[in-house]
Amino acid sequence: MALLPLEIIQPRAGLDTSNRFYKAYPGLLYDVQIAAIGGRYPNTYSLVSGPVGMTINSSSGVLTWPNPVTTGSPHSVSVRVTDALGATATVTWPVTVTTVGFIFIDANAGAGGSGTIGNPFNSIDDWYITKTNQNYAGYTLYWRGGTYYTASAPIEDGWRMAMVSNWKPSVWLAYPGETPVIQGRRRKTPAHDADV
Repeated sequence: MALLPLEIIQPRAGLDTSNRFYKAYPGLLYDVQIAAIGGRYPNTYSLVSGPVGMTINSSSGVLTWPNPVTTGSPHSVSVRVTDALGATATVTWPVTVTTVGFIFIDANAGAGGSGTIGNPFNSIDDWYITKTNQNYAGYTLYWRGGTYYTASAPIEDGWRMAMVSNWKPSVWLAYPGETPVIQGRRRKTPAHDADV
């Protein structure tokens, strides 16, 4: 049986900063998984070019940049995948380091936040607003550790969050080193002695 040609499927070339691979927040860990199909397993991954401090795990294909910097942004990154027979595939893409297009949520923050890293939202309601609201379309959303409830804003849709892909944040990430929990139910309130 003939092998399919080796092909890198993540990241794809020619996308924009609404894609996880194409954007990083200054000082926050950037880590992405390079994915390839075809060829003969196992694959070996190598970083052909990238900014100072960026590395790749040669066997897993996880690309890591612990401290993205704005100086020199956008940064050109190039990764090569080599299969067990020596076939290669290479992808090159830009990584823009910016604070634009990011929002942050922290369940332990006070109410009235603006969604910035220093003044985060404290509930899903703050960025969801309504199911048709597009204020944060294409944004990257960082979740701090804590518990979040799919509560009051989605009431218009029978307690379900209506997530139209191009109307809401397109990338959801846990803040580095933290574990957020998203509860698919309404929070307890004085009027309810149990979750609903």
